[in-house]
Amino acid sequence: MTLLLKCWPSLCVKLLTAIGLFWAGAVVAESEAPLPELNTAKAAFVFNFLKFTTWPETVFTRTDSLTICLLDVAESLAEEVRALGNRTIGTRRIVVRTTSLREDDFARCHLILVGADGMDKALATLTGGGALLVSDAPNFARKGGMIGLVLYQGRLQFELNTEALANTTFKLDGRLVGLAQNSRRDR
Repeated sequence: MTLLLKCWPSLCVKLLTAIGLFWAGAVVAESEAPLPELNTAKAAFVFNFLKFTTWPETVFTRTDSLTICLLDVAESLAEEVRALGNRTIGTRRIVVRTTSLREDDFARCHLILVGADGMDKALATLTGGGALLVSDAPNFARKGGMIGLVLYQGRLQFELNTEALANTTFKLDGRLVGLAQNSRRDR
């Protein structure tokens, strides 16, 4: 406690606030603006979804890269995902680009990250096929998307829509499937 008494007033306030939030188990409400740490975590999930998904070799005839396409994603999250660009998974380089719903646009995508504003359009247009559909929009997996990023008990997790994933050309690693929040909750 003597350490807290000897700190600068502004530092003491910040430190006490941080300790208070830690002990209170602060939860980010869905209505609040996303924290930078939350967007960093979402980008890490996207990276791992790519890492633990296997596509047939035929989808790589035009390119050797893995392409993440951003569709109506909030700029703060898009910035974090763009930081994944030029990283590699195995021998494949990650490319990140913004896309529209034109068929020739999303045909080259391996993972399409959909923002809340584009969810309804994406679900009506992009069903089945070769792209993994991921979103942080509320109830995305329950409404027909493949992977929904969710806050559950104050932690970022994900839900899978196994029906939507059954009609695809790629396969998710069983370890990834076992980590899904709805898989654990159903046990």
